[in-house]
Amino acid sequence: MQKNKTIYIAQLPQPIQEAIMTDVRSALMDIDLTVAEQEIALQDAMDSRLCDLSDTIDIEKYL
Repeated sequence: MQKNKTIYIAQLPQPIQEAIMTDVRSALMDIDLTVAEQEIALQDAMDSRLCDLSDTIDIEKYL
């Protein structure tokens, strides 16, 4: 599958989705959010496009 920055996270293979989730979860730990806010932010991230996460995680390794 050709990956690009505008692909939705849900369109990526499951192992890559899980790696992205781990990276996002780690990044969210550094932000002063409640657990509930972190879960909402994580779900929002997983529902977004890869390019939307470029300010949060290094997306280059997923391209």
